Amino acid sequence: MRIQASILRNSSMRSAIVCIVFLMHGLLLYAQNINKEVYVVSSYKPEVADVDKISAMPSIPDTIHLNTHIDYNVLPSGIPSDFSPRPIQSAKMVGTPLDKLYNSYLKLGLGNYWTPLAEFSIHNLRSKEYAVGAYVFHKSSHTNLKLDNGAKVPAGYGKNDLAVYGKRFYRNVNLTADIGANTHRVRHYGYNTGNFSSDSLPDLEARDIKQSFFKIYAQTSVYSTNTDSNAFGYLLTLNGNYYQDHFSTRQPGVDLTSLFNYHIGTFGIGLGADINYYTHKDTTGSYTMNLIGLRPVISKQKEGWKIEFGGRFFYDKYADEKQAYIFPEANIRFQVIDKALITFFGVTGYIEDNDYEEITTENPYVIPGTMPRNTVHRFVGYGGLDGRLSKNSSYRLSATFEAREDVIFYVNDTLTDLENQFSILYDDADLVKYYGEIQWSPFAYLSFFLNSNIYSYKMTAEAKPWHKPSFDLLFNTRYNFKEKIYAEIDFITLGRRYAKNHADPDEPIELDPVFDLNLKLEYKYSNIITGFVHFYNLLAQKYYVWNQYPSQRLNVLLGVTYKF
Repeated sequence: MRIQASILRNSSMRSAIVCIVFLMHGLLLYAQNINKEVYVVSSYKPEVADVDKISAMPSIPDTIHLNTHIDYNVLPSGIPSDFSPRPIQSAKMVGTPLDKLYNSYLKLGLGNYWTPLAEFSIHNLRSKEYAVGAYVFHKSSHTNLKLDNGAKVPAGYGKNDLAVYGKRFYRNVNLTADIGANTHRVRHYGYNTGNFSSDSLPDLEARDIKQSFFKIYAQTSVYSTNTDSNAFGYLLTLNGNYYQDHFSTRQPGVDLTSLFNYHIGTFGIGLGADINYYTHKDTTGSYTMNLIGLRPVISKQKEGWKIEFGGRFFYDKYADEKQAYIFPEANIRFQVIDKALITFFGVTGYIEDNDYEEITTENPYVIPGTMPRNTVHRFVGYGGLDGRLSKNSSYRLSATFEAREDVIFYVNDTLTDLENQFSILYDDADLVKYYGEIQWSPFAYLSFFLNSNIYSYKMTAEAKPWHKPSFDLLFNTRYNFKEKIYAEIDFITLGRRYAKNHADPDEPIELDPVFDLNLKLEYKYSNIITGFVHFYNLLAQKYYVWNQYPSQRLNVLLGVTYKF
């Protein structure tokens, strides 16, 4: 074994020597051809080629598949029941139930300043053929008021109204008729206290300062009610009236108003006509006043906008004076935001019809028998916005510029010592008026309303627009508590006004602003009986609507209404 190991050792050594000899011989042969230049471009960067991993873990696929199938049957068993369903009747469509109507309505009340109130109306119930009714109203006050000098003077008033009316419904046509009478009684109690000393106050009896107005009228109208926008539309109204005061000033008159319109597609043609004829009679004589007006209009309307072009033509006859006028007219109205914002603007002109009834309704303390001239609105330019803030609120904003001639202003008459009546003074004036209105009804039982006007006059001859306010404002809110309690608040204010000072024309009389707060409360005891209490001038302010004429202060009116 030792010899064999030695042989193996010698054999291994010989093999190693042979390998070394052959290796050295190869290197010498290769070294003979190594005389070459080598250029190194960059440093050597060893890289390992990308490899794909076959599997994260070795797995053995299962070649045996088992399909599980479950088969079962349900054996039903009935439960005996003796219930028999009752048949349901077929549904019927019914309309919304209508509120019950009552033929008659009666309202009675009594307030301080000895103020009785009575109101009664009667009419037929629902009918598709006609409507008839009658109305009676009375309210008066029997009291004395204190003037600036402390004197108490009779300052009562009274209003009465009686009317009978009817309406007949035909196919696409309605016919109406009214006849009635009304009276208005006042006292000229506002004399100039500066003309009398405390030792020589005038003795004013109610009958000596009485003024009353009486009117009887009859009116009839016929107008189309066709809902087709392309149908011929018309309105005809004839009104006759007779007006008289306590001093035998009489004014019979007739008014005829007509309106016609017709549409062809998106184009429209319209014509309006008005004829007013009055006769003014007083102790000095008889005079006629006649005003005729025509208004042709052509319009074009599409979804979101409307344009109108036309003119106004007037013939004005005042006593022996005659004058004709022509005013161009144009206006445009278009929708800026659907159901949210509409803008409008235009120009026009017209004649304002002034008669004895008009001015005594505005100021019942004018000199009896005054015969006013009509006011000419030479130019009227306007523009504004109209829209909705939400489904429960709306608004309107506008601005108007007017150039007027023969504007009526009231100034205290100085022909008598009392100076308790007003005469008319005319002047030309430019007026800029800004108007704003907003209405909001957040709930069905609560609503708010606010509107206001701001006036800016530029007079021609007079220093101030006598008795015209610089602004006016009205705020109204109504609340309904569970159809049981009703509340309404009115707040009315008039801005600064001026009265002509005949003693010192350079120092006009400034009238304090008017703040008038009214509260109305009603309690509905049942559908036929309601009790109410009304508070007028709740702040008990002493204000003057007309110079030297103070108003009543806090006035409380209690009453009840009854339906039957």
